[in-house]
Amino acid sequence: MKKATLVAGAYCALAISAPAFANEISPYTPVAGGGEAEISWTRQSADSFNPGDARAPLPVDLNQTTVALDASYGVTDKLALDLRVGYGKSEFTVDPVLAPQGGLDGLTDIMIGARYKVIDEVDGGPFTATLGVAAIIDGGYRTGAITALGDGGSGGQVALAFGKQLGPVSYSSSIGYRTRGNNVPDEIFGGSRLTLSFADRFSVFGGLSFTDSTSGIDIGGPGFSPARFPEVEEDYKLWNVGGAVSFTDSLSLNATYGQKFDGKNTARSNFFRVGLGFSF
Repeated sequence: MKKATLVAGAYCALAISAPAFANEISPYTPVAGGGEAEISWTRQSADSFNPGDARAPLPVDLNQTTVALDASYGVTDKLALDLRVGYGKSEFTVDPVLAPQGGLDGLTDIMIGARYKVIDEVDGGPFTATLGVAAIIDGGYRTGAITALGDGGSGGQVALAFGKQLGPVSYSSSIGYRTRGNNVPDEIFGGSRLTLSFADRFSVFGGLSFTDSTSGIDIGGPGFSPARFPEVEEDYKLWNVGGAVSFTDSLSLNATYGQKFDGKNTARSNFFRVGLGFSF
């Protein structure tokens, strides 16, 4: 397999998702001295949620808009440093149980990490395998509501990602473990994605991802109160599809639509995401 084909596939995989911190961790890293960055806009909306394993309608739609910057820099051809920072705003009515303060806004959790490529297709390996670690810094937003931008706990995560390029087809998958403070349950997370490229400029993709808390309480269950939202056991599965176009070798645009199709103690949301990516 030609090295140019592998590099093109790696860049495409980076261009259509956050470099390191979504549930789908990328196995591909930038070249030494180079990097990728993406500015994204995401809109989520839900009209129902899962209290425990049940499903119930929300009194009004729960919406959240997030603007984020994801960046990755290649220290070497195998080692990359990653950063994610963003700002979010949720919209919801005041509800004494679900959202005592109504909609909320603020800085999302900041994530700083590193990924090391253990096996590389470019060097003749059968596939690409990358180990990633990241620190999670609480964004300082208010918690205690379904409208919170996160769980409000600092901590860290470790993940292992795999990738394989076969001509115009690229496959990647990852599995990881996340732990945080503030009584937030630990989580196992992961995802898989399949990408098909056309004419070196266009691609379409689809994927599945999941998050599974290892413990926690149920919304409306014994001991629950709004203040204990960070302690809730949140589990969900999500599918997504989308496409990307590269305007130049260093500038690309992508769009993704996705939806949760299974869950526990989570809003049954769908989302639309647009990202503008560039490399240097």
